[in-house]
Amino acid sequence: MSLSWKRLWGFLLIALATCLAAFAVWVGFVFFMYNMVTTHDEYWVEEIVARKKAAAEKRQGGRLIIVAGSTGWYGFRVATLEKKLGVPVANMAIHAGLSIAGVCSDALEVARPGDAILMAFEYEQFERDPFQYRSMDHMLRVHPHMLLTLPPLEALRYVLAPPLSEFQFRWQYLQRLRSGEDIHAFAKEVVGLTDEEGEITDRNAAYAKPVDPYAQPKTLEPINPEATERLAYYIKRFRKMGLPVFATWPPRLLHPEYDRAQIAAIQKEIREFYESHGVVVVGEPTISVEQGDQFFDHSGHLTEKAARERSRIVSDWLLANPVFEEWLKTRPK
Repeated sequence: MSLSWKRLWGFLLIALATCLAAFAVWVGFVFFMYNMVTTHDEYWVEEIVARKKAAAEKRQGGRLIIVAGSTGWYGFRVATLEKKLGVPVANMAIHAGLSIAGVCSDALEVARPGDAILMAFEYEQFERDPFQYRSMDHMLRVHPHMLLTLPPLEALRYVLAPPLSEFQFRWQYLQRLRSGEDIHAFAKEVVGLTDEEGEITDRNAAYAKPVDPYAQPKTLEPINPEATERLAYYIKRFRKMGLPVFATWPPRLLHPEYDRAQIAAIQKEIREFYESHGVVVVGEPTISVEQGDQFFDHSGHLTEKAARERSRIVSDWLLANPVFEEWLKTRPK
């Protein structure tokens, strides 16, 4: 090999080593940044997720695991579902801000052979960029080991995408903490409204704010292909474990004059997406327009009474489905 080629290869190796070193430093900085301080949102989410995981672990046999954002947290009652279905239920729904990756990763951590999955994702989950900042911090703080199981480009996006402004935001949090400020005061209050299993309790009723349907939108945003691609990946992960995957519709309040044709088209697209990936869809979508008093503080958060009723309705949908009936017969007891 000539001297010029040796120099070229030497230069390329030095450049590669420099890039790898810079990448390693950046990855280390990203993990340090997300773990240097616990923010208000991270505090209550991680505390309640830990409670939900513990509740799921103590339930024996094949369980029905609910996967959704906060409409599933507010919209299902485990006690009602367990009584109607006669099976243990783990409600892993908590916060749509964690996006599809966050809530599905929480469910994957507790899922085991013999379980069944019930997805009840909000319409917004099909609209959003799946790489939101809360999704990133949840994955990097709670599920860093799962990054190795993701498609390489997706895993790289988690560690390369965080903006430097996130460091400034967390540094300010750290300074407030060092000054003696109780930055988690409200987060502790949120946690205090749940029981030992992370379920919403009657104590939450004091915060109720009936929702005005006339302040709600008349249309929904179009479906984001990145969101369905991400959800398809997690559906595949659940099914690879041998778990039957079901889906149902989220509660949603819209303006009384909402665009029925546009909403119906989006619902049809969501149903076709689920069915094309082997998901069994139960029930029919319903849109509320005059029932603002059934919603707690948000167009998808149900009151205690409405949540119990929805739990009974969804239970009936499941029990009427032959695939679910077969799972009931064959699940581990």
